[in-house]
Amino acid sequence: AVLRALKLAADDVLGCGIDAAWLTAIAGVLFRLFPAIPCVRFHLLCACRDGPGETQLVGYFTEQRILTLDVGDIKTATLADISNMITEARRARSWRAPVPFEAGLCVYVNIVSAMHDRLPQGCRHVVQAVKPLKWWNPPAYNHLNVRLDQLDQLNWDLRIWSWDASWGWEWSTYFARAFGEVVSNMVEAPTASLLHIPSPSAGKRKAQDAYRDVMDR
Repeated sequence: AVLRALKLAADDVLGCGIDAAWLTAIAGVLFRLFPAIPCVRFHLLCACRDGPGETQLVGYFTEQRILTLDVGDIKTATLADISNMITEARRARSWRAPVPFEAGLCVYVNIVSAMHDRLPQGCRHVVQAVKPLKWWNPPAYNHLNVRLDQLDQLNWDLRIWSWDASWGWEWSTYFARAFGEVVSNMVEAPTASLLHIPSPSAGKRKAQDAYRDVMDR
């Protein structure tokens, strides 16, 4: 339900790509969990295939880039504002390479999209779901690492590494609940204030309960 709502927000509400929708949702969660901090820096892995004919090259052509989202007054900022900032930055390539030691101070996001329906001669991009980790203390290179792997047109693998020594062991639960609320607001109230969570109607409340159930599994 959450992923279906996220795709709906990208295609029919915000008019952005699914990658931008993911970044909008993650930024919205962080602004709500840390309302005193109006600026988020994403450390992204970007496909640097901007030149003529470079999309046809076979090879590993990704680079680290810093994307800064400064909403100014968080009380008046909206999810639509964040989506527009991300979309414009991607179009203009208005990101930059990280300076030394900066990457560790950013939120690391790696979005790996699948190549569905884009391969020649009927070839398919087969993506295997990641098995759950068997240990609770894998290394986290930033305060927050997010890895997103697209499995098919709708489903994604979402993995989170966080620095629990700073944010507490229960932080991932807060993130999951806030993520469900933000995705719901991206569909229902993208122009409402980030810090204002609209009161849902009976039908919308049922949908939000479904979001929380999915995130709690």
